[in-house]
Amino acid sequence: MAMDRADKVQLVIFNLLNASIVVAFVVSTVRLQWFNSFLTLMVLFLNYTPAFLKRNFRIFLPIELELFIAVFVYASVFLGSVLEYYHTFWWWDIMLHTASGVLLGIVGFLLIYIMNSVQRVRLSASPILSVFFAFAFSVALGAIWEIFEFVLDQFTNLKMQDNSLQDTMWDMIVNAIGALFVAVLGYFYLKKVHFPVFGRFITKFLDHNPRLFRWRKGPKTGELGK
Repeated sequence: MAMDRADKVQLVIFNLLNASIVVAFVVSTVRLQWFNSFLTLMVLFLNYTPAFLKRNFRIFLPIELELFIAVFVYASVFLGSVLEYYHTFWWWDIMLHTASGVLLGIVGFLLIYIMNSVQRVRLSASPILSVFFAFAFSVALGAIWEIFEFVLDQFTNLKMQDNSLQDTMWDMIVNAIGALFVAVLGYFYLKKVHFPVFGRFITKFLDHNPRLFRWRKGPKTGELGK
């Protein structure tokens, strides 16, 4: 599959991130910091999950989405946990919850396309209903994550929620803001108004996964919402 200049630049950034994680793994192992070694391995595993999906399930993820996922995992697990950015920068957790809202919103937006492609579950949803699904999907998973953090805090000393209702509510609020941002972009996409990065990788995802979208017979943009 041919790659343009933007794809190549993003691929270089992706590889540099992973190279730094490999170095961190080696350093952590030499210093016998086994928990950090485990976390760095987990980051590498998560970063290469898209490649696993592509190889084994023939699901193509555009490099834009792969890089977004890699940067998010790098920032949350490696910088946040290994280098303790959560404690160094008060806004780090807020930024990541906002980013997770964006990422989950994108997943929800793509899911509504895939669901619409199955004839037996043909939704023919309006743009408003389509982006509301993406928004609700992101907010729901964000709430489930907060429940997960609460349960962990009850049985461990991780203090992921800082024993604070305010922390939990701000996490859910910024997650919703990130999801709303994607919903707005998704609405304009369905109305054929494409913002550069968002429109580029959504269209690439649709064009390179034709078996997931049986009703797409040539147009470069989806029929959902028509």
